[in-house]
Amino acid sequence: MIKIQYFILFAGIWSLGNGILHDIFVLMKHKTYDRDLMRLLIDGHILIFSGILYFLCYNGIVNNELNSIYFAIAISIFLLGYCAIIFKMLPSVGTIAINLAAFIWLIIKSLNING
Repeated sequence: MIKIQYFILFAGIWSLGNGILHDIFVLMKHKTYDRDLMRLLIDGHILIFSGILYFLCYNGIVNNELNSIYFAIAISIFLLGYCAIIFKMLPSVGTIAINLAAFIWLIIKSLNING
């Protein structure tokens, strides 16, 4: 059985990797420095930053620290909202599935620690 802390590491790697790949492809495609380029780079940086935040939650989740679990829940909610905003342009089904699973799993873990 996969432990939640490893799934959170996977979610972090997924977000970080997709953000880096997104920025690389955006920079390869755009030749001019304009508003559209900045918006697209911010999209990639949102993913990169979320991945780093997931990594920072790892040790706390291993130690059953509720603050880290709550913070990871907030990250998953944020990424689900981000995916909902960009869904018409880019249906990120993989990112949605990973963060929905992380959200549900983290809620269950927090309830088990509290209860």
